[in-house]
Amino acid sequence: MSYTDNGFHGQQRGEYDLLSNAERPMSAKKGLSMRWILVALLTTNMISILLTNSYTRRQDIDALSPDLKGTEAVYDGVDREMSIKAFDPFDPYDNESIYTATPSQDVERAWRELGAEVGSWLLPKQYGHIYDLDISRYMYQDKDFAPGGAEGYLVQSWATHDLHCVNLLRKNLYYNHEHYAGRMSHELQENEWFNKAHINHCVNALRQRVMCTADSGVIPFAWKGPGENDHKPDFRSPHKCHDYESLHRWMTQQEAKVHRGPTGIPVPPGSTFDGAGFRWAGPLYNHDSQSHR
Repeated sequence: MSYTDNGFHGQQRGEYDLLSNAERPMSAKKGLSMRWILVALLTTNMISILLTNSYTRRQDIDALSPDLKGTEAVYDGVDREMSIKAFDPFDPYDNESIYTATPSQDVERAWRELGAEVGSWLLPKQYGHIYDLDISRYMYQDKDFAPGGAEGYLVQSWATHDLHCVNLLRKNLYYNHEHYAGRMSHELQENEWFNKAHINHCVNALRQRVMCTADSGVIPFAWKGPGENDHKPDFRSPHKCHDYESLHRWMTQQEAKVHRGPTGIPVPPGSTFDGAGFRWAGPLYNHDSQSHR
């Protein structure tokens, strides 16, 4: 009985061993396949997560950024990420910066370096649709016109235009006007009616800019002393800001591509005009208001 049992069980073990040996390569292949499947699943999941994050970030930028869609291609290399910055405080006893100091060559240099006099640059033709531009209506520098073959729409960035306007208002403040009225600055070579129109344009443009931005930040009131009403507004609250310096550097480099010769860009045949009763060419600053009504 014992012999039979041992023989039977021994035979069973032998059969199982043979079966196990035959199945081992198959099991190994299955294990390897499962590992590759897991690796593939993890890889595709990671790619999906990255693509989803990238798409979501792009959607957030399009929804929350004031930049028009496609702007990142125009300003290639410009840092448009937001960072937290605090504005300057208000102190009536110490309220001058180099930008608000008594007029001098140093003040003029500071405003120039800030970008208040940055001129036009060339927007490549393929990006014109972002800003609804077409050659029949807007100035376009052809590659055959300028040395170096640079071409594009002649444009100016709003950032430097707004700085120009702030600087113009500074020059026309009642306590600065006398200084600048006797100098050959571009703004004040205009006759009185056009100078007023220029200032009014800047005031209105800055008003629209402020309303367009609609800054939702807050200005808290800090205690100044132990008195019941001894408080003051604290303008050092945080703001989310773009990197202006990055944009300014880029525009300065682009400005060099604009043709600076004595001859203006010729008007192509078939162009449409938007003079609105106003001509920039000719002795503009000598005209009186009656000739433009």
